[in-house]
Amino acid sequence: MSCLRLIIIIVCGCPMTLKALNPAEFLSSTAVVAMLPDATNERLAIIVLLLLVLALALWVLMLFRKVRKFMYYGLKQRDKANRFRRLLDMMPIPLAYVSGHGEVIFYNQCFTRILGYRKDEVKSIAQWWELAYPDPEYRAQVMDAWNQLVRQATVEGTDVEAREYEVTCKNGEQRTMSIGGIPVGEDFLAVIFDLTELKHEQAALIESDRRLKEAQRLAQLGHWIWDIKTGKIEMSDEVYQIFHRAPETFMPTVESILEMSPWPEERNRGQELLEATSKSHDKGTFEQRFLFPDNTIGCFQSTYQGRYDEEGNVVSIVGTAMDITDMKRAEEERQKLENQLRHSQKMESIGRLAGGVAHDFNNMLGVILGRAEIALKRLDHAHPVCRDLEDICRAAERSADLTRQLLAFARKQTIAPKVLKLNTTVEGMLKMLQRLIGENIELKWAPGADLGCIKMDPSQIDQILANLCVNARDAIRDVGVISIGTDMRTFDVDYCNHHEGITPGKYILLTVSDSGSGMDQETMSHVFEPFYTTKAVGKGTGLGLATVYGIVRQNNGFINVYSELGHGTTFSICLPHYDGTDKPIDDKIIVPETVSDKDNETILLVEDEHSLLIITADMLETQGYHVLSANSTDDAVRIAAENAGRIDLLLADVIMPGMNGQELARQLAAICPEMKCLFMSGYTSDVIAPHGVLEEGVFFIQKPFSLPDLVRKVREVIHYVDGT
Repeated sequence: MSCLRLIIIIVCGCPMTLKALNPAEFLSSTAVVAMLPDATNERLAIIVLLLLVLALALWVLMLFRKVRKFMYYGLKQRDKANRFRRLLDMMPIPLAYVSGHGEVIFYNQCFTRILGYRKDEVKSIAQWWELAYPDPEYRAQVMDAWNQLVRQATVEGTDVEAREYEVTCKNGEQRTMSIGGIPVGEDFLAVIFDLTELKHEQAALIESDRRLKEAQRLAQLGHWIWDIKTGKIEMSDEVYQIFHRAPETFMPTVESILEMSPWPEERNRGQELLEATSKSHDKGTFEQRFLFPDNTIGCFQSTYQGRYDEEGNVVSIVGTAMDITDMKRAEEERQKLENQLRHSQKMESIGRLAGGVAHDFNNMLGVILGRAEIALKRLDHAHPVCRDLEDICRAAERSADLTRQLLAFARKQTIAPKVLKLNTTVEGMLKMLQRLIGENIELKWAPGADLGCIKMDPSQIDQILANLCVNARDAIRDVGVISIGTDMRTFDVDYCNHHEGITPGKYILLTVSDSGSGMDQETMSHVFEPFYTTKAVGKGTGLGLATVYGIVRQNNGFINVYSELGHGTTFSICLPHYDGTDKPIDDKIIVPETVSDKDNETILLVEDEHSLLIITADMLETQGYHVLSANSTDDAVRIAAENAGRIDLLLADVIMPGMNGQELARQLAAICPEMKCLFMSGYTSDVIAPHGVLEEGVFFIQKPFSLPDLVRKVREVIHYVDGT
């Protein structure tokens, strides 16, 4: 029984015994030895010993399994930790693992790459504060904010909220970092995002947006989006500024925008855009006029393109709007100036043509007219040839008038300006003008008060009024009214900048209006062109208004015309106000038209055209003058030297080979100091009349001239004494 109990105790208690005792100690204990039987029962002892060995083997096996299991799980956890560490090291953002005691256990490669600190340089959170935030004041602010966030996360059981901080890197560079954290038990994983480049990009984007808005503002360029479904239009501030509308009071829709464009061609703009974007996905452009709140006209240019759904339907249209009002106005002004320039060049070309023809043509007319007049004086009035000669004289005079009109248009006629009171000059012509227009037309005169004076050749006023009144008469079919008026006008710099050829200052306005048939725009565009006429063949030369135009421009004035079909025409002429000290003339000088027996003066005639030299000499000799003829300037000098002291008047052509008329006069003055000078020419010349204006004391007669005109001018010059 004792052996059996021992076996049961060993078998049943072995596991517990093995847990509590070391097997070697158990086998060597006295308790076990005492329980062993005597030698007589050795077989039983051997069995017990085998059971003990078996129990020991089982214990060792169980222990090995536990150790192996422990080692397996330990290696597995270490492998997981290594993998986790490698994963953190590969993250593209800076990470740092900090223990609950503030020891920096680990930070990844990105942390070192961006911040520059090595693992041995930041071992604790305290070192991090010192290195990352070297400024004590800023460091204190960061630490207070961070600790507050950590406490809040601990209480709420959440992650530490990320905040932005200015972190100093190892190289001294400051970078903007967003730092937050994830609690890991008592430890902490700091997660850092580098926002520096993002901040730079945001700043650049903000600056780019600011520059874009500034450029849009300066260029008056805006953008808009039209939602097809709702019909609403979203516009930028620049578009409101282009329209001169306020966002608070103006609701942009297709209808409200088109209401600003009352022109019929603009009414279908919305439908046109919709059709254009439906047909083509390419961008397009258009220009549109509109009215500002003050009813002045503006214009904008838009580039647009459609936006489409998956089925290709237009859902919206986006576009830009650029204010081109000033550009359009400048373009219109440029076009106007180009038209004026072309018109001026055309007029100038005709003027050069007239000037080139006038000299030789007038010389020939002078010979024709002179010979005809001399022949008339030699024949009896009853002679049958006299009528033919009279027709020749009238034709020559009409031809000479045409030439003079061309020269007037070309501003190449020679003038002798006088200081005039325009009202007085016009009043002196009213009776003549009334006879000119006929009794069926009423002539009204409306003089302005306190006009002052102008400086102009009186004969040019006669030409202006005569031509304008004749045109007005022809525009009135039966009865009507012609009104002549004067007034004062002042034009400032702004007005002159928009009107070519006008100088700022005071002007005297002369208007001639009629109640005639008026003109259309096409006629008005050609009204001042020479040889342009709407009259029947033989009723007009087309030089009347061209003459007026040339006279006005020659005197630094300007002329405008306003007319409507069926409502008459008004010509407005502005002549510069004279601010000088010269007094206006009252009466013209009257000189005798015949020569007395004792007036036998000597005239030195110098003309390079031989036929004109002969006929002019004959005309003067028939009036009792003694004529010394010279066909060249050299002959003139020789003849003057031979007749020193006997020559009363030098009558010389202005333009001659070798020496002009004025140079000849200066040279002969040394030989004949008392000699007077009268110049003649077929057209004006700067030699004696700069810009066509005769200087004081210079006398001139226009070729061709009739015998009475020549005699009158010769007598005027010979008897001229110091302006009397």
